[in-house]
Amino acid sequence: MKKGFTLIELLVVVLIIGILSSVSLPQYQKAVFKARYAEAASMMSALGRAHELCKLETPGECDDAETIFDKLVIDVPGTVTDDCVEDQYCFQTKNWSYESNGGCFWAYPIENGTINNNLMLGKCPEREMTCGDDRGNSDGKDYAGMCRVLGFNND
Repeated sequence: MKKGFTLIELLVVVLIIGILSSVSLPQYQKAVFKARYAEAASMMSALGRAHELCKLETPGECDDAETIFDKLVIDVPGTVTDDCVEDQYCFQTKNWSYESNGGCFWAYPIENGTINNNLMLGKCPEREMTCGDDRGNSDGKDYAGMCRVLGFNND
């Protein structure tokens, strides 16, 4: 008698692996999504604290959007660029474009090499960080749902 697996046994194993992967892949994508947004939330908090410190040390010199990142006491990661959502001064990492309009900071995700200007995280002085669909949800994604996944109640 030959030892080995029958075709039915192999098909059952492949089916089980397919079911397990179909269940685990969305959870993995959700975890990656949360990790990327945790990176941005951490950077936004650091930018907000550094901006407050800058305003205490040099009042009136920390609200110029073109030079604000140079005046902050933290090293911002990424590349300084003018490829921003608005005509502002920004820097980009692999996953984010960070911008400032002087008093507030905004983060837009970079997806497939381009800035997704539909979803943004915002941090302004003396306000909690916000998350929302800033531009009208033109690509069909549920950005309000994404914000809820991240723990934001505002849309």
